[in-house]
Amino acid sequence: MSGASRITVAATGALTTIVVARLLGPDGAGGFAIALTLVMLMQTVATLGVEHGIAYYVSSGRWSPREALGAARRVALASACSARWAASAPACCSPRPSRA
Repeated sequence: MSGASRITVAATGALTTIVVARLLGPDGAGGFAIALTLVMLMQTVATLGVEHGIAYYVSSGRWSPREALGAARRVALASACSARWAASAPACCSPRPSRA
């Protein structure tokens, strides 16, 4: 990553933090941070290092780029389905608040 892109990422992150804090307040900003952390954690778990494995096998000549693309698509579909299931499981299994 070049110096300009690092500065752009840092500035965008700082601006986003300020906007989220102003719009959502302390409680909402905390909830947003938790949700963002969970999404990033799920992304890390869902990829399972597949991108590094694909780069290794293609560069070593064990896979052609076409075969690697097909495998990557299958893994992406399977991980997206499992991540979607994992994300929706707490919503359907948690008790609903009663209306009084």
